[in-house]
Amino acid sequence: MVVASGALMITVSVGGCGADEPPVVADRTQTPTPSAPAVRTSAPGLPEVASKAPQPDPVAGTPGNTVTVSGKNLFGNKSATIEVTLSRPKVHTEVKSANGVRIKPKRGAFVVFDVVLEGVEGTYEFNPLHFHLIRGSEVPAWRSKADFSLKKTPDTPTPIDEFNSISFGSISAGDRISGSLVFDQPRTAVDGGAVVLRALLLTDGPASAYWLLD
Repeated sequence: MVVASGALMITVSVGGCGADEPPVVADRTQTPTPSAPAVRTSAPGLPEVASKAPQPDPVAGTPGNTVTVSGKNLFGNKSATIEVTLSRPKVHTEVKSANGVRIKPKRGAFVVFDVVLEGVEGTYEFNPLHFHLIRGSEVPAWRSKADFSLKKTPDTPTPIDEFNSISFGSISAGDRISGSLVFDQPRTAVDGGAVVLRALLLTDGPASAYWLLD
């Protein structure tokens, strides 16, 4: 073995080599390059989440009577139950404002329902736009769907202070919200139409309740 200043030199004698052949020298002054870690080419699997929580069948309400409806959120870990009372519709061709201005509907008539919502269990963030009016000509196609879903954007209420339009709010057990739902629609929309309350804690999916109109 030959020791050189500043570096370790190892002389290896190879059996069978001729005297004229130079010795094989291994240089250990360089640090070996470590192997690169394995690269993950796919993310670890995640548990599947249902697109919507199981919901009760839509409740068929009768105008003037109170119905109880329930719903769950996307993951099914929150639920809410409320009681809803919807009156029969009243049709107005115009309404007079406080300063005497006559307000006329753009589509022919103001179809007005009185509605009361009362909390039973859980918490429901109510918005008047959760109610929809389906015209009579569209009701058969809507009812033929197995889950009574609202695939098409139906008509929503128009807020009009003169009719004391219902406002949004949080409804928990014991809370009560009331007011009017006002739909600017042709007079014929009421005949054979339906008012629908969408799923309580979902942005889409089956309705929570519906009221068929005469």
